[in-house]
Amino acid sequence: MRGQEGAVGRDPDRLLTAKELAHQLNVPTKKVYELPIVQVRLTTRRIRWKQSDVDAYVSERSQVREYTPPPLVRVPADHPARLGAFSVARATRHLHAVK
Repeated sequence: MRGQEGAVGRDPDRLLTAKELAHQLNVPTKKVYELPIVQVRLTTRRIRWKQSDVDAYVSERSQVREYTPPPLVRVPADHPARLGAFSVARATRHLHAVK
């Protein structure tokens, strides 16, 4: 395998083998065929991937997404989950007492 340069110095038109692509993405070689990256089919058994398509896939996947916390759920004060150590027997007694 040829020496790899940094991401800035890579040739965008270079065609990568499955082994080279797997090495770049740190995934098993067999998994690269399942990735949603455009494939260049040279023959029926010879598939390559353009470096520019791989770089676009990586940059798309690594964009920072805004974190949205899950909604808060208020638990009533007399709910069994707020009664301390939770036990089914204690919760059942509490529910029957509330009715």
